[in-house]
Amino acid sequence: MSPLLQRVATHEGVVVLAEGQPPSGPAVTALPSSDAALVGVATGAAIGGTATVVMLSGRRSLDEAQEALVAASQCAQGGGLQAPLVVCVPLGAQGLLDTDRTWPNAAVARDGGVAADLVDVALRKPELSVLMVPRVETAVGVPLAEGTHQVLRQGDHVVLVATGTSVVEALQAASVLEHEGITVEVVDAIRPDSGLLCGYLAQRAAHVGRLVFVHAPGEASLLRELQRAVTRSSFWTLESPPTLTGGEQVIDVCRDAAHDRLE
Repeated sequence: MSPLLQRVATHEGVVVLAEGQPPSGPAVTALPSSDAALVGVATGAAIGGTATVVMLSGRRSLDEAQEALVAASQCAQGGGLQAPLVVCVPLGAQGLLDTDRTWPNAAVARDGGVAADLVDVALRKPELSVLMVPRVETAVGVPLAEGTHQVLRQGDHVVLVATGTSVVEALQAASVLEHEGITVEVVDAIRPDSGLLCGYLAQRAAHVGRLVFVHAPGEASLLRELQRAVTRSSFWTLESPPTLTGGEQVIDVCRDAAHDRLE
């Protein structure tokens, strides 16, 4: 196990998120998704109170993670994170810290020991830390075969299905609506094309009756196919057709979807 993961293991309740096969070490979830999606899921976990370390692959340009990191940074600056969120990227990865944006909690580690020390410090405060580390180690482990979705928040009025960077917006919307007496289940669609996810949503449709899909920029087509599949399989149990929307409208759409159940 790397010095970084050894140090993470000393902190109870910390979840490590990594793409593909999980690193050996503490509670690790394998997420076969993009760097942006990893950051989105990690942010959602931190909003929910789970300390999270996300290890980006660096095997391709990390530009796609920029928007998700900006959203996470804004959430952290607004006091939205309830637990530490640490993003680790390989040393020398381009397109992440070499920007005009200011990352107040960014740091660069030149060796594994320094990286472990930085993570140790970062895990003691609820905010976003972006660390460049010598390497993000992964080892052959047991793949998460059922890593198709993750229920981030429970609710009985509306099921909100999100993907990528929209996960953060979905969790924030659920928090706002809770104050109005509307409980929203938030589901992160890690693999929108999965039959297992479609089956889970069909099951929830029979119980809740109302589904809302919120897509990240450029990912509407993936959720649209999932929306159609769920509509076909749950035609007789849905109280209204599932809605597909962008993040800026999610609160109003969920409020409208839950209206009849609250009357």
